[in-house]
Amino acid sequence: MTESWLLAIDSVIIVALFVAIAQFRSPSRARFGNLTAAAALLLAVAVVVFGETLRAAELVAFSLALGAAGGWYVSSRLTMLQIPAMVALQNGAGGLAAFLVSFVQLTRTG
Repeated sequence: MTESWLLAIDSVIIVALFVAIAQFRSPSRARFGNLTAAAALLLAVAVVVFGETLRAAELVAFSLALGAAGGWYVSSRLTMLQIPAMVALQNGAGGLAAFLVSFVQLTRTG
């Protein structure tokens, strides 16, 4: 794909995520917001997988499936009182992921 197409797709993903986050303000629309965010993130993964040459595509697919199964399992057993703790855990995991990506990029030799 050309750079302009990738930029357009990335822009659509960003707008979809903003729309999804805006839906979280109302409990009646939060489910639609979750589905919108999930679709946008799935599109983002597809852009990365198909837009780049991956040496370990099977590992990416396995990791995606494992993460989706784990998320589904945890969310199906959560009560409303446990949601703040889950959000804190997700924020910490996101910070750890950002650190690991930054660390790998900074220590690359080639």
